[in-house]
Amino acid sequence: MEVHRTLRTVDGTTLGYRLYRETAAPRRLIVLIHGVASNMTRWSEFVEHTALKQSWDMLRLDLRGHGDSFTRAKLGLETWCKDLRDILDAEGYDQAVIIGHSLGAQVAVQFTVRYPARV
Repeated sequence: MEVHRTLRTVDGTTLGYRLYRETAAPRRLIVLIHGVASNMTRWSEFVEHTALKQSWDMLRLDLRGHGDSFTRAKLGLETWCKDLRDILDAEGYDQAVIIGHSLGAQVAVQFTVRYPARV
């Protein structure tokens, strides 16, 4: 079942994301990150139709400054990477497979550089 969730960051920004999890305990996780002119809905059809849900949890987030993660503050890869780290921590995931489209791919690469043990 996919559930909409939010996380309030230390600087007061509310991050929106959706988590698909069939079991109470976390399984392996796939994170889906959208591009610059998009939001988490970019991945709606994929999550709805993929057979990966049978063995993986799936998380799709709105990067800060997009969709349900509204802010007028300065944005950048460092902030987006920290936001992803904080969401993973809040949901109890030590590691994830990260898939990104366009800007989301840049976030995925930078997250891997900054937190290699998490990927």
